[in-house]
Amino acid sequence: MVCSKLVPHLSTLEQKNRRIQFCRSKLLKYSKADSRRHSEVITGDETWVYFFDMLPKQQSSKWIFEDDVPDTIPKRFMAVSKRIFAIFFTTRGILEFVMLPAKHTVTAAWTECCLPKVSQAVETLRPKSGICGIKFHHGNAPAHTTRRTKEFLRQSGLEMIEHPPYCSDLAPCDFWLFLNLKRN
Repeated sequence: MVCSKLVPHLSTLEQKNRRIQFCRSKLLKYSKADSRRHSEVITGDETWVYFFDMLPKQQSSKWIFEDDVPDTIPKRFMAVSKRIFAIFFTTRGILEFVMLPAKHTVTAAWTECCLPKVSQAVETLRPKSGICGIKFHHGNAPAHTTRRTKEFLRQSGLEMIEHPPYCSDLAPCDFWLFLNLKRN
């Protein structure tokens, strides 16, 4: 059995070629470098997290006789609420974990408020060298690529790593972190 992967957009030939060039340039750059170079990359993204109102196992348990069939409690399909979480991390671990206020979505203004927290977390993690030499990998959603966001990154000394359009499988948040978070 094979499962299809849902993709939000079918890439054009030009986008596929850009993606290949991007991947080759990163492989070339980081294959020659020592392993410390990988810890100089911050990556981050946002995801919706759904909250369900379920009874803990202890509250839903009861004694039954050996020949009785245990009750089945269906999992609720509708989420009680949902929130957007932004997570930024390096190879050393999570730098910053930010939850948006209820009923808010990611905007350029929110991104600009969030990035200084990431900057401060890097300064704490690397008190001697700070942000010097750090590369910042973020998706290319409109909120991440505004002129003001790019200007903040430039002024902070964070070098933005280009991210080809519609390439979720190149972002560790999408193929590793969020997948495991939502599974559990």
